[in-house]
Amino acid sequence: MSLVLQTEGLFDIHQEMEVLIEQHYQELTLNKDKVKLKPVWTQYKELEDKGEFYLLTARIDGELVGYSAFFLKPHIHYNDVIVATNDVLFLIKRIRTGTTGIKLIKYSEQRMKELGATKMTWHIKHANDIRPILHRMGYVDEDIIVGKML
Repeated sequence: MSLVLQTEGLFDIHQEMEVLIEQHYQELTLNKDKVKLKPVWTQYKELEDKGEFYLLTARIDGELVGYSAFFLKPHIHYNDVIVATNDVLFLIKRIRTGTTGIKLIKYSEQRMKELGATKMTWHIKHANDIRPILHRMGYVDEDIIVGKML
């Protein structure tokens, strides 16, 4: 079993990503009756072309088994702080029992730092709370987001 963590262009592997994105949506999206999976691909492409969106992937023996995606920009309030904001993090279920997830998180930190990030934030789903893992890695709770469908 050979794990490869790397940065890939979203549109270079778009078809492979669609399968995992659908699994991710089915597992973690709330209010599916009102929230349909319809990414604005043109916006992702624009951000990727500007160096403001990065897709990091996990492959085992060539198979795409997970991803971690980030927006990378100066913080709007603190221009000297370059924030890598996690958009999505996902591993297929059969891979979650090992250390692949932690390796992907550590690779994400390393890669975002190489790209200039001075701060990193993670988007955590209540139903899949990985904060204990992140806390062990030195992260702290900063904000709470609450939502309501209107």
